[in-house]
Amino acid sequence: LLNRYRRRFVISTMFLVSLVLLVALGAQFVIQYRNAWDGMRNTMRLVVGPWEKPGEGFQPLPPNIPDNQDIDERIIPANGEPGKPPRNELEQIITVFFDTNTEETSILDRDHAGMDAALILDAVQEARNKDTDFGVLQKSGLIYYRESMQDIEKYAFADVSYLRNRLLRSFMMLLLVFLLSIGLLCLISIWLAKRAAKPMEQAIEMERQFVA
Repeated sequence: LLNRYRRRFVISTMFLVSLVLLVALGAQFVIQYRNAWDGMRNTMRLVVGPWEKPGEGFQPLPPNIPDNQDIDERIIPANGEPGKPPRNELEQIITVFFDTNTEETSILDRDHAGMDAALILDAVQEARNKDTDFGVLQKSGLIYYRESMQDIEKYAFADVSYLRNRLLRSFMMLLLVFLLSIGLLCLISIWLAKRAAKPMEQAIEMERQFVA
């Protein structure tokens, strides 16, 4: 009987605690998710903001590039070495200008942030067809930001995997906190169950001695 009481106490306690933790950590992840996207949008806006027209450091891209490779195969690490991504967030964002009159595309040369010219041209055309100024290009696998001014369209691009990796790290961290909290609270619940059942055990033992 006492073992059944302890088991029910631990199960009910852990259920309630797990529910509270899931709600709290889930809300925290949602906040981090929104902050990550808002932060990415603001960073891209600041990257393209200072430029009013292509100037020093920009280079034009040829309008036509042979497309004999899949998009994923065109992505090259910025430093030319496999497995080594750009060092920081700004190095993963490229600034591109598109002249709507001449249809010329120019890019601020930052080693193309690990992207080749064909991918950038594809991304510009895909982003031009979007109704919103910020979002994800499913075909190119890039996050984009767009600003329009007279005959010039300014774009910022970044690999979507960068933001996904940040969110994955946040999720794994919250999952670790959840599992550690559950383990610790489970031990505490077992200890409390034993402590709560102790007076009952003493009462039963006294009753047995009295009967004997």
